[in-house]
Amino acid sequence: MSRQSVVLALDLGTSSVKVMAVASDGAVVATASAPYPTARPVSGAAEQDPRDWHAAVAKAISALDLNRLRIEAIAVTGQMHGTVLVDADGQAVAPAIIWADQRGAEDAMALNAADAGALQAIAGSPAASGFQAATMHWLRRTRPELVARTHHVLLPKDALIFWLSGELASDPSDAAGTWLLDSRREEWSPELYAATAAEIETLPPLTRPGTIVGELRNDVATEIGLPDGIPIVMGGGDAPCAALGAGIVDPSEALIMLSTGAQVIRPATCYEPPTGGLYVWPAALPDAGHWNRMGATLNAGVAIDWLKRLLGAEDIDRLAASSAEPHPPLFLPWLTGERDPAIGADARAAFLGLTAAHGPTELSYAVLEGIGFSLVATFAHVSGTADAPDRILIAGGGSRLPTLVRLIATALDRPLIPCPMPDLSALGAAMLGAHALGWIALPKDARSWRKQGQPVEPDATMREMIQARLGLARDLDRAVQPMLKRLAMTGTDRPTGGAADR
Repeated sequence: MSRQSVVLALDLGTSSVKVMAVASDGAVVATASAPYPTARPVSGAAEQDPRDWHAAVAKAISALDLNRLRIEAIAVTGQMHGTVLVDADGQAVAPAIIWADQRGAEDAMALNAADAGALQAIAGSPAASGFQAATMHWLRRTRPELVARTHHVLLPKDALIFWLSGELASDPSDAAGTWLLDSRREEWSPELYAATAAEIETLPPLTRPGTIVGELRNDVATEIGLPDGIPIVMGGGDAPCAALGAGIVDPSEALIMLSTGAQVIRPATCYEPPTGGLYVWPAALPDAGHWNRMGATLNAGVAIDWLKRLLGAEDIDRLAASSAEPHPPLFLPWLTGERDPAIGADARAAFLGLTAAHGPTELSYAVLEGIGFSLVATFAHVSGTADAPDRILIAGGGSRLPTLVRLIATALDRPLIPCPMPDLSALGAAMLGAHALGWIALPKDARSWRKQGQPVEPDATMREMIQARLGLARDLDRAVQPMLKRLAMTGTDRPTGGAADR
């Protein structure tokens, strides 16, 4: 039986690894996934064991019918910002500290306060908890013995590439999320090293997305059930790869990604230093000189999953659709702090306007509406003073929730075009693998693999009410956040503790 030539994309997500086999015409031939846990040994912690990533990759690949696939290249993308400490023997010296970790919050605030905007203009964003620079700053203060054993500091997807190929490498689209990259020049920044006490020799060399960085090692090939020698292709960070997978490569279009958190991404053709919580970072494209304006909110799927656990209900979207209460409560969704628009790890969530008449349907509506309202603020921040994009695409797991998508469309007062692909980040990585093999040329062919659904229009019957509630939610958030932050200071939820040794 003849085998079909494919690129195998690996997407190292927050809760699972996804694998996607894609043919030269962009057809998705096979997909699989495997989960891994996130440990929270102390308040504020979010850690993962890289060995769990490796086992999950092997498990996901084993679910594919490899007898009908000829894997021509493996392209890698993954969760951004995390910190993997690697010793001289190439072994992780502690669990990986991922993007959701809050223990570097005070360090991030100190970096931003000392900078007066100059360093943020270089990095393309303010520092935030979970960013590698903030995490390393915290580790140097609290766990110097771990830092002393560290020879390399890697991002999660780069640690996976290192395991697969034995090669140390990163790319600008992912490296920007460390707060150690000069995002205009797309190279490591001496000014940011100095400000964060980073050591240049611990950081991997940079290469362009879509570059072959090495080959699959023999021992790892045996472990994951593939032939050795398969080319390993540098992908990019998951968010910029998702933009590429959606075909978003110029300012005429924008993308909303709804998953655990949510991102709004709009390409830019020149570098402009960011303001507030905005990110301006290199795009995941083979050529330099392309950037994405990005805003990230941490609380999208997080809020939905929290409410599911609270109510013991699975279909929050259906519950929200059935709400008939004329005055549902408002929800401020900052369950895990926030980056944009309510910047700060100590921002807190709240229901406002609860009455005895409110139940699961009203709470479900309020949570979805709160997610939509946070995205309106983020979208406005990303668009800035430029002309609005001609088209807005929406993707990710949340894009499959019809009530949520219509709420967001109505809050934005713009139609949204769904991208029905199961994993745009993996598809973007596969496109970079295809570029490396000469199957396509990027960015020229970026839209050639795109699939999209029917536009979701704003709900005209709800527009006036939602716009009024949007303004009220903004005013209430400004009014109550100082009190919620004071409340947080009285509790025990402030980030403490340290990464545990193996």
